[in-house]
Amino acid sequence: MIHLYETGFYYFRMGAAAAISVIIFIIVLILTILVLRLFREETQK
Repeated sequence: MIHLYETGFYYFRMGAAAAISVIIFIIVLILTILVLRLFREETQK
């Protein structure tokens, strides 16, 4: 997260910072979906 902040505001590379934030969002989304699916399967048993 510090790398994202430094890239965007310290080096003024907003495009690269936006790309990093999209990648972080996708990783968090995938992890969230995995956790929800695992939790749902445990509760149905």
